[in-house]
Amino acid sequence: MNKHLRILIDHSGSMGYMKGTADENKWLLEDGSPRIELVKKILTNDLLTHLDFFDTINIFTFRSNPKNVQDLILQKVYAGSEFENASNEVRKLPVPEMGGTPLFLAYQKTSHFLEKGGDNSHRILLIITDGDGNDFINFDEKILEHQKNTDKYWKIFIIGIDQNAEAARKSKNVCENTKGVYINLNAIAYDKQYFSKILFEMRSSITNAILMEAINLDLQSDSTEEIKEEKEDFDVKQDVLMNNVKISEEKYISTLEKTVESNTIAIKLIGKQLELISAEIIRANSIKFEDSKIIIDEDPILNAKIGRRAEEIAYEYLSAKMPDVILSWENEFTESFKQYDFSFIEENITIYIECKGTTGTEKYFFLSKKEWNFFIDNRDRYELVLISQLYTKPSIYHSENLFNSILNGEIVPYSELNRNMKNGLVYLRVI
Repeated sequence: MNKHLRILIDHSGSMGYMKGTADENKWLLEDGSPRIELVKKILTNDLLTHLDFFDTINIFTFRSNPKNVQDLILQKVYAGSEFENASNEVRKLPVPEMGGTPLFLAYQKTSHFLEKGGDNSHRILLIITDGDGNDFINFDEKILEHQKNTDKYWKIFIIGIDQNAEAARKSKNVCENTKGVYINLNAIAYDKQYFSKILFEMRSSITNAILMEAINLDLQSDSTEEIKEEKEDFDVKQDVLMNNVKISEEKYISTLEKTVESNTIAIKLIGKQLELISAEIIRANSIKFEDSKIIIDEDPILNAKIGRRAEEIAYEYLSAKMPDVILSWENEFTESFKQYDFSFIEENITIYIECKGTTGTEKYFFLSKKEWNFFIDNRDRYELVLISQLYTKPSIYHSENLFNSILNGEIVPYSELNRNMKNGLVYLRVI
């Protein structure tokens, strides 16, 4: 069984600096680097080193001509079987120039490569993108339609880099209907622990897909051989009786070699899965089970960076909104450890403002026990500023009275997703 991996890397303008446009530097990570740097680290640190069981790997970048979204620019990064060499070539990827995201056209062009693997091959296509297809609005339907019109089948996996809700819906549709996996990552500076955890399912699913194919092929081969052997056994007996011919051992040896090869592949893939699981168990310091309680270790450095960036944006926003007010930024020079971040005096009453930030598109936040108690005690003069998409396109939500926002259902105390929460936290979400 030949095992082929194809990787398509979005090399459109938003993966770079967008120089000379209204969006210049708008899509950068928190450390000022372009998104392509995050993709390079994800591939070299978290994916390629775990997928070295493929026989062949092809990596391409894709974008469209900035003057014509239907003009696909596909560049070969690597083709071969040496994963270390593939990683080295990925590290050399330049910052993208301007261009669009022709997802369907890139897929369509790459699918021709996938069809060359022969019948006894298994193909995995991995796409990494931060946008929506601008070659075809319904890129997901176009891809699935193309799948139906070819006799070659493969699984498609997509890693989104902070895709918006519509792009995420389409990408997920493609993966679900081709038995692949979709994940949408936050566009933040690379953090080994965070991305290793998030990408575990992706690595495991790709490995498992190849493992199941190897087992299925082995079972099909065994079934076919049994039928052949029954017929050959009868024919051989006739030959022995009539011609006294000895049974050739060549077919037996050939069958044995195929079985050994198939079993070797399966054992190697099972071993790879065990490695992944073992690594995840070791890494699982982030979630420990002790005395039936879940303890979650946070990343204080990352949280501090997110908090600081959110407060910077909030300060600019509030200062522009209330130019005649003397706004006090409690943590401007050093952490004050107060239960609020900003304050100002209005008609001899102190108004408190809490600031929260998220790197993704979801508008949710946590209040600590102390923050919650402070909020309740000052509910008539407590405001909230929540900033989502912190490092991409900051979106600001401002509640001028958090208590009223909760009462009128604009903010709710429940999640739509399963979450592990540290004790002593209150979860709140903007509808």
